[in-house]
Amino acid sequence: MPGQSKAWWVLAAACAAGCGSKGTATSTTSDGGVAGDAGASAQGPVVTIPAGALKAGTPCGGAPRITNEELVGDSIQMGEFAIDVLPYPNDPTKPMRTDVSRDEAAALCTTQGKRLCTELEWERACKGPNNATFEYGAGHNQQNCKIATDLLTDKRPKCVSGFGVKDMHGLAWEWTASAWGRGTSGDLATVRGGQGPLPVLQFRCANGQGRPPANKGKAVGFRCCSGPANAAAVNLAPQKQAPMVEEPAVETNLAAALLKAMPPDHRAVTEATVAFDKVWRWHPRDNEELIIGRWRGARRTGKPWTERAIFKVCGNVPGLVARMRGPVEVLDKPGAGSDPHKVSAQVSTGSDRGDVKLSYSYGTVNVEQPAFVKAGSSLAEETPDAGADAPATRRPIIKLPRKK
Repeated sequence: MPGQSKAWWVLAAACAAGCGSKGTATSTTSDGGVAGDAGASAQGPVVTIPAGALKAGTPCGGAPRITNEELVGDSIQMGEFAIDVLPYPNDPTKPMRTDVSRDEAAALCTTQGKRLCTELEWERACKGPNNATFEYGAGHNQQNCKIATDLLTDKRPKCVSGFGVKDMHGLAWEWTASAWGRGTSGDLATVRGGQGPLPVLQFRCANGQGRPPANKGKAVGFRCCSGPANAAAVNLAPQKQAPMVEEPAVETNLAAALLKAMPPDHRAVTEATVAFDKVWRWHPRDNEELIIGRWRGARRTGKPWTERAIFKVCGNVPGLVARMRGPVEVLDKPGAGSDPHKVSAQVSTGSDRGDVKLSYSYGTVNVEQPAFVKAGSSLAEETPDAGADAPATRRPIIKLPRKK
């Protein structure tokens, strides 16, 4: 489909300082990772992440998702590596170390015979063996990795991944060895984890940010990895397109697929024909494309009706993202203004008029519509109105008595 994000990962032979060195491991976790004992090594507990597949980023159609920053659920084979259970200094009696540049963080790892993690190693350690959205599972729980401003580690027992890695969110961001490969200019390094004002979005294992590597401050710390570095990297090319592109015609297979994705009562309406007769391609942000379809119903007599629906196409199969509550008589074409995240169109039924407004946010679409738009799959059949076009009403004949 035009406008769908394209992401690929690249391999390059690379190994940071400390390759081949692992932390001491003394016990095995239920999922195959190896959990270290803090007392067995002066460097703290370490987990060995087994070789396996990382589903990097967020799958097509998943939400929330930052389309120009995340891979589309790409399956990447990762080699075995080890990672500290806690952020540096990997000591539950001490707060997370911050106020270091990326190079300073890398040097501190090197002194332990380790290295900075790559961003995809960090993501694999966070997602666990089941490639979960959050380290603790598929759904967000505000309390599991609640923000700890004191940066003390190992105080939130549910803020742990399926591999046994702890405190990956809710403290400070963590430097990685990876460049911010999202098509931006400048020398940016990737940080992962951390905290932010949008926890459902920013506490996901797939989320990251680009920072100048020389930056310091309490907002960024790090943790160390060891073993041969995985060279897989994020390499996203931004795809900029016009916010709204009107298709000259609806391809037959697409029209059928859109209709199939609608609710059952919209796929067939008694004594009426229904179909998608118009589509627009909406690009609210880079590497994102949604289809806005105009669904139309009509009987043999009377006025037709129409409704708007929004779809995301993944693997050539459209999925319904949002739609209007029900049909109207007249629906203008969608218009995108200065903000490509927002689209509006005027609608009317009889003398009622208003605007349907669409707003996009990280893969979801909200529909704001007038109260006169009623739920259903058709409009009531018309009845003749009294007026100039109505048949004349004949007055009764009254006979008066004759005068004598």
